[in-house]
Amino acid sequence: MMNNNKYRTRIAPSPTGYPHLGLIRTVLYNYALAMQSNGQFILRLEDTDTKRLVADAEEKLYEMLNAYGLKWNEGMVVGGPYAPYKQSERLPKYQEIAHKLVNEGFAYYAFDTVERLDMLRTEQEKAGIRTHYDNRDRDIDVVEAKKRVESGEKYCVRLKIPTNTTIKFHDPIGDKDITWESKDLDDIILLKSDGYPTYHLGVVVDDVEMKITHVFRGPEWIATTPYHIYLYDTLRYVKPEIIHVTVIFDPRTGKKFSKRDMTGMFLAEKYLREGYLVEGVLNYLMLLGWAPKDNREFFTLEEFVEAFDLKGLQKANPTFNQKKFDFFAGHYFRSLSIDDLLKRCSEWADKYEPSYKDIFTKLSEKKPELEMGIKMVQERAITFKSFADQMKLFFDAPVKFNIENSKGVKDLDKEKLKKIVGEIEIGIKGLSDDSKSWTHEEWEKIMRDSAKTNEIKDADSFMALRLAIVGEPFSPPLFEMMQILGKNECLIRISSFIKSLM
Repeated sequence: MMNNNKYRTRIAPSPTGYPHLGLIRTVLYNYALAMQSNGQFILRLEDTDTKRLVADAEEKLYEMLNAYGLKWNEGMVVGGPYAPYKQSERLPKYQEIAHKLVNEGFAYYAFDTVERLDMLRTEQEKAGIRTHYDNRDRDIDVVEAKKRVESGEKYCVRLKIPTNTTIKFHDPIGDKDITWESKDLDDIILLKSDGYPTYHLGVVVDDVEMKITHVFRGPEWIATTPYHIYLYDTLRYVKPEIIHVTVIFDPRTGKKFSKRDMTGMFLAEKYLREGYLVEGVLNYLMLLGWAPKDNREFFTLEEFVEAFDLKGLQKANPTFNQKKFDFFAGHYFRSLSIDDLLKRCSEWADKYEPSYKDIFTKLSEKKPELEMGIKMVQERAITFKSFADQMKLFFDAPVKFNIENSKGVKDLDKEKLKKIVGEIEIGIKGLSDDSKSWTHEEWEKIMRDSAKTNEIKDADSFMALRLAIVGEPFSPPLFEMMQILGKNECLIRISSFIKSLM
């Protein structure tokens, strides 16, 4: 859905943690809106929370955006007309604006100590009232305040919220007006005592100076909107459109994703490391909070850019659904040609799992003989890792046998299990060595006969043979796998299993 406006969107994360899927989804919205208008998608860094900075978070951000194909065309690394794009390199600008606001009567110097503010908060909590700044220094004469600043006294700059004023905001997602009364707002800090801006000052100045047209942020930031609107108006800035999009909930906690989640469950890199296709991850995230007009499910990134519409953004916060996520992963995994699959598997192993490199080399070398097996496993796998783990079974005979987790078989004593598999072994040995006659109809009858003789279910007899061939209760389809392995390899594996029972 192209338009005639050239929009400028941005993301401005703080490098205090690693990128998670929620950030990738927000990037998708910004990227789509900018690209469909032939505009600019900008990457800034808000690195003023110096106490919580993570050493390699900045590099990891660049790596993940590039890995997911969400390339920015202005900002960090690539440069642009509004450099620098890192807040810590723009401190003089924020300080200039803060002092300008003081000179014009829209802000003031405050000289509170940490101890006084802590005491104030404690007293308010004891009294059962809303904790807020008491505006103690609001009416200090500006000349007197400047003398104290020049003398070296520690200070911060606070916004002077007007009394008896109503601030209005139209929420485009909820299509409703939100109002705040100034009596319910605090004189928030704009410039901290260390000379660094707070989020409120930094984001307003940066968005305006960089001519941002649309700002996507979570609903938790709605409470800060009146301060930003007042700052825009006070500084006589043109306001960007502020859009409060949904947040993604963690199904384990019912809370929104956090980049400081110590489990790393939803980190963007985790899914690449596990071997999920970028296309599947992005497609799932596109629809997690946005709905196309035609209820379509599958989108490439280019198609999403074309179709994205702000009116499709939803109001209800979605919860991450692993089953649905895997559905999209499987769809894209099955769509790869064999050549593309093996190429991308190899690239994944090179970057994330070198120990799997050998299996993909073998697959490439034996592609003609294993084509049926590759297609068979591709239908079941959803990641490069799960594909490799299943394809290993064609090359490596099992050395361990997971009897304890195998339904039916786990309840049989070893002697009976050995007898069942031994009978199957004898039956298979009697079959022709001709590969053309090595078909599942032959050994299926052998297994059923063994089940009948030993008074067990057919499924238990099949499970016993599966354990012998692959060592696990779950595998690619057994009959097709045996056909690919051939009679001799199957007998070697069955013999090894019987020996393990002795």
